[in-house]
Amino acid sequence: MQYKTIVLNLLRQRPEYYAQLASQRKALATVNQLAIELKTSHQAWQEERQQAQPES
Repeated sequence: MQYKTIVLNLLRQRPEYYAQLASQRKALATVNQLAIELKTSHQAWQEERQQAQPES
């Protein structure tokens, strides 16, 4: 999954926030950090889901 792409698309839906980050030269660092957090959260959710399923 392309976490950076997801985060970037979400940020671009908020042009004022994205513009502020870009003007402060923080857009790339923010995208990278949020992508890491999204990936970690997604992996934890997948593990929880896998543990909740009965074994076949």
